[in-house]
Amino acid sequence: MEDNKNNKNKWLHLRMDEPSYQAVQRNFSKSTERNFSEYLRKILLDKPLFAGTKDTGLSEILAELHRLQKDLNKIGNNYNQMVHRLHLCDKEPEVKLWVARYNKERGILLEALQSLAEYIHQTAQKWLQ
Repeated sequence: MEDNKNNKNKWLHLRMDEPSYQAVQRNFSKSTERNFSEYLRKILLDKPLFAGTKDTGLSEILAELHRLQKDLNKIGNNYNQMVHRLHLCDKEPEVKLWVARYNKERGILLEALQSLAEYIHQTAQKWLQ
């Protein structure tokens, strides 16, 4: 079976002075490319390059939403583990302990959801201005 993978296994070394390097970095930061090597590849191979600017406000929003999503995933995993363990409990003291932990995690979940709702509201207000 043939492997038609497009492996990039050749290195190109380039030396430049500091002002030239800073100019390339500035141009990269203005582009929409996320990867510096992909940006340079497009320039060197004369491929089309979108010269628009990055929407830093949107980047910040996406970073914050990603953080909130990770937090909610962690809370959801903890919640699922507690419910699973609660189903395995057969003694009353154990059940009481797990109910107490459930209530604590529920409070954390509600706080995270409130934080998410506030952030979405603030972002919507900024976006609609």
